[in-house]
Amino acid sequence: MTFNPNPYQSTDAPSAEAVVPVAVSSRARMLWLVAYLYPVFLLAAIYGTWLFAWAALGHIPRPYRDDPKGIDGIVQVVYFVAIILCWVWPLLTPLGFCSVFFLPCGQKRSWRIAIRFILALLYVAISFLTLLLSRVDPGGVLKWYWD
Repeated sequence: MTFNPNPYQSTDAPSAEAVVPVAVSSRARMLWLVAYLYPVFLLAAIYGTWLFAWAALGHIPRPYRDDPKGIDGIVQVVYFVAIILCWVWPLLTPLGFCSVFFLPCGQKRSWRIAIRFILALLYVAISFLTLLLSRVDPGGVLKWYWD
């Protein structure tokens, strides 16, 4: 017997083969990826400011001497992007964790729970490593950035 998709005429339940996965737009995937990788973008903006300042100054930026606000050019742009990312940290960190549960995927139903659990653990690990890296602060980049 064939499946009738009209719920008012059908008495049969749809089979697993009759369910067609919903296509996910590339915008939804991009938005999810930005929310998920927020801790990485935050560190990339801070260390990017440091690298651009190094290129602009010609030497490694020194804490308390080379202020990132005083260096012109692309450093100003990257510096303010990092400042904005720091301001929204309390909002975007939980949002990034919650984004795991709204993963736009087309996997079969049996794999969705396992994939979301693994991604949630990976997000916690990424956030923990971000905090650890900011605590260790190799090269004194954060000390220079926040002086």
